[in-house]
Amino acid sequence: MNIIDISDSVDSYMVYSEDINQQSFYEYLKQNYTVQELQTATELNIKQKNFYDLNAIQQYNQITSLCLQNNNIVNIDALKDMRQLTDLNLSSNKINNIWSLLYLRQLQDVSLESNEVNDLLAFYKHKKLVSLNLNYNKAICLLPLEYCMSLELLSVLQNQIVDFKLLCDMKSLKTVDIDGNKLTANDAALISRNCRCTIFNLFLHEYTTGMFKPWAIRSILRLKTSTFSSFVEWGILSQNQK
Repeated sequence: MNIIDISDSVDSYMVYSEDINQQSFYEYLKQNYTVQELQTATELNIKQKNFYDLNAIQQYNQITSLCLQNNNIVNIDALKDMRQLTDLNLSSNKINNIWSLLYLRQLQDVSLESNEVNDLLAFYKHKKLVSLNLNYNKAICLLPLEYCMSLELLSVLQNQIVDFKLLCDMKSLKTVDIDGNKLTANDAALISRNCRCTIFNLFLHEYTTGMFKPWAIRSILRLKTSTFSSFVEWGILSQNQK
C-alpha cells in the first residue's frame, strides 16, 4: 500500500497559511513524490495543516483512505468524484453540508466529529457503512440511517437528537453512544426492550433538567441493566426510590 502522509512533514512549505492555493500543493507533491507514487497512492493524510481546498486532491480518485482531520475545511463538494473511498476522516473542521458523501457508496468508516453537520440524508442507503462518528455536531434526526444495513458502531455524542426509535430497528448495530442528547425515560425503556446493541454513556435529559417524575424513575429502574455499558447516576436514582 502506498501512503502519502503530509501530516508528519516538517517542510515549512506544507505549514499552510490562509492564502494557500492549489498550485503550492501541487508543487509540494511534485518535489517530494514520483509520478508513480502519486498515481498509485491509496492513502492520503493531511492533518493539522490549515488545509481547505479539496480541489487540490480531487484528481487522486484512486485513494481509498483519506484523513483530513483538524484543518479549515468548509466545502467538501470535490470529494464526490473520489468514489473508491472506504475510510474518511473529516473530524475537527467547519463542515455543514455533506451532500457529496451521497455519491461515495464504498464508504465503510466515516468520522465527522466536531463539525456543524445537521442533515444526515447523505448517508441514505449507504449499505456498506460500518462505523459512523458524528460526535459534537448538530444532528436532529437519525432516520436517514435507516437503510445503513451494515452499520455496527454509531456515535452521536452531544447532538440535538430527540427521537431514538430507529435504533430498535437497526439489527446490525452493536455499539451506540447517545450521551448528550435529549433522551427521555420513555426512550430509554423502549431501547432497553427492543435494542440488541450495547448503549454507552446513557444520560437522561429529564434528569439533567430536573424534570424527572417518580414514575419515570421507576420505569428506568426496571430496565435491563445488561443492555447498557454504563448508566450515569444509576446509584443516585436507586437511592431516590428508597
